[in-house]
Amino acid sequence: MKLASALLGLSNFAAADATETWLVNTWWEKAVEVFNFKENNWGEFSAAVATVDQSFFTPAWNFCNENGDDVISVDEFTSCGKRIAAYMGTSGSGFDNGAAIVAKYWYILDPDHSDSLSWDEWRYTQAAFAAVDSLVVLEAFDADENGMMDSAELRTWRMTMQKMLAEYGMQPNAQHVAAMTAAWAKSQTDEDPFSASMMELARFTILMWNSFLQ
Repeated sequence: MKLASALLGLSNFAAADATETWLVNTWWEKAVEVFNFKENNWGEFSAAVATVDQSFFTPAWNFCNENGDDVISVDEFTSCGKRIAAYMGTSGSGFDNGAAIVAKYWYILDPDHSDSLSWDEWRYTQAAFAAVDSLVVLEAFDADENGMMDSAELRTWRMTMQKMLAEYGMQPNAQHVAAMTAAWAKSQTDEDPFSASMMELARFTILMWNSFLQ
């Protein structure tokens, strides 16, 4: 749980169990919001995903697609979730949620009912997860609740992440730092790197997780 919490910068709580409880509850709350939006506003959602270069989605696709074919099966999706949970330190927690996601949202993730995710279905799925993560970050750090992160809020987020990583004895190596710096630059949809919209946070989230999968 430590790495997941640190990368999202969630240290607003005195106890680790409180952090986990808040993170799990908030993540699921935002997941309901995102997947309901995806289901009820497909045109808007798919148009937003279409603006994201397909290369954003390749690393996680390769990581989850264990047999290297052209789909990700239910078993591969669940296995992928467990492997990511083990790496992120969330195994056995409420954040180890691959099976729960399959049970609750598979009909949305797999609209053609093939019991697998095609490349396009995968892009929409990963984009939805990134949207959830971005909403969790906004919930924690968007102090003025305007749906944007300004420079002060971004600085608080960054400093909190750095503090948590240090407290957990986790020191990102030069490769990870360079990857996240590049990810932030690539996540921008305007010319202002000192603020971030939900879309920019979602793009950054995808690229940040990618840096740990490659």
